[in-house]
Amino acid sequence: MVAILLPSLVMGQETFNSTPGNLRGAAFRLTSATVGDRQFPIPAQPAITISFEENGRVSGHSAVNLYFGSLSVNSDGTITWGSEGWALTRRSGLPALMDLETLYLQVLERTTTLSTDGSTLTFSSDDPAISLLFERLAAPPQAVADFLGKPLTLTSFVLDGNNYPLPAKQRPSMTINPNGACAGFSGVNRFFGRFAIAENGGVDAGPFGSTMIAGPAGLMDFETAFLKALNSVKRVEAAGKTLRLLDSAGSTVLAFETR
Repeated sequence: MVAILLPSLVMGQETFNSTPGNLRGAAFRLTSATVGDRQFPIPAQPAITISFEENGRVSGHSAVNLYFGSLSVNSDGTITWGSEGWALTRRSGLPALMDLETLYLQVLERTTTLSTDGSTLTFSSDDPAISLLFERLAAPPQAVADFLGKPLTLTSFVLDGNNYPLPAKQRPSMTINPNGACAGFSGVNRFFGRFAIAENGGVDAGPFGSTMIAGPAGLMDFETAFLKALNSVKRVEAAGKTLRLLDSAGSTVLAFETR
């Protein structure tokens, strides 16, 4: 699974990093989509979602794939999408879902206004007339929820009984979003994939994709082991400023702290 980019429909803009405080760490599920005088049916499963990070990044599940992008929200509710467009995982799905995914991403990036009352969220535009209505998703346990949508830095890594020394220059990091997606830096490359946390702290992790940059052999080996450990995570626990990621045996394989 690798990253691909869709061209942005908003041209000539830069990547922005503004996210309103009431949206940071929040995730929403699409419930209604209207374009012009046509309303499109939205499946309950797989859910189409969007979540918001601290730095203006957004991500979600777009029917088949995970997507990542950025936007800026102004005080009057107008929005500007980042010029880099969407990065997506590269999975195949049913033709109807693939068509819905393409439509959703194209229409979302055409919206110009965002409004929310806390429990619902609407992206809209006047020309063309677009309305995308979302409902807020239930959050995982509060102690864990406090870590979501925030940059996390790796502090310890144990796999198969081996305690891995962490890279000296740039520590691996990740951001976990409430909608079941994560992204981060694994030593050489950027990675992204599924990381869904249930209300009881259980985790459904993987598959993960990454950019495909070569690096020093030692760092590449570290990165391979890191992604293997991430795939093995079955549960998360919060302890103070530390988020522990546990495997099926209940052993902590990865630990992160908020920056």
